[in-house]
Amino acid sequence: MPFSKNLFSIGISIFQVNHLDNETLCKHVEYFCTNPNNNKIYTRDMGLDNSYLKELNEIVIERSQIILNGITNYPNLKVFLQKVWGNHNLNESISTPHCHRGSFLSAIYYPQSTDGIIQFYSPFTDALLSHVPVQTDNYHEFNSVYYDLSPKTGWLILFPGSLMHRVLPSKEERYSIVYNIGVDSYEEVK
Repeated sequence: MPFSKNLFSIGISIFQVNHLDNETLCKHVEYFCTNPNNNKIYTRDMGLDNSYLKELNEIVIERSQIILNGITNYPNLKVFLQKVWGNHNLNESISTPHCHRGSFLSAIYYPQSTDGIIQFYSPFTDALLSHVPVQTDNYHEFNSVYYDLSPKTGWLILFPGSLMHRVLPSKEERYSIVYNIGVDSYEEVK
């Protein structure tokens, strides 16, 4: 390794969720991604109180709270869902690198994905590598600008909301349900 110690880290969590009805979730995403004129719009808010998402919402909250608890031991912090929306196939807004800065975490569940790729961008290496040309066959965390992840059906991915990412075009159908997750403090009732 070029450096003897890593100072900071960016984490993501990947979970395989096997017990959800992915076929129904795909149909529900498709319903929300079609406007009344029967034209595809590819992405749309699905509503946090959506009964079809109740079990998935609970899983996202539980996994997000585990991440929060691993970062801090401040006892009065709880995660909450800020927004949820569905994506069917690809649209320009998610193929452009972006982040969800107003959120603690972002979560993506894939009720169907066979050839999808989500690309995460390093917040550090661009500044470092702007001073030197990189020619190597050995890419690692100090000289990589992005990381490609190939999510599969049933994957739930959680990552910092400020992490820049984008979705590459896929040839096959891809459905995703995306969450913004916030943190709030609460007071215990005595």
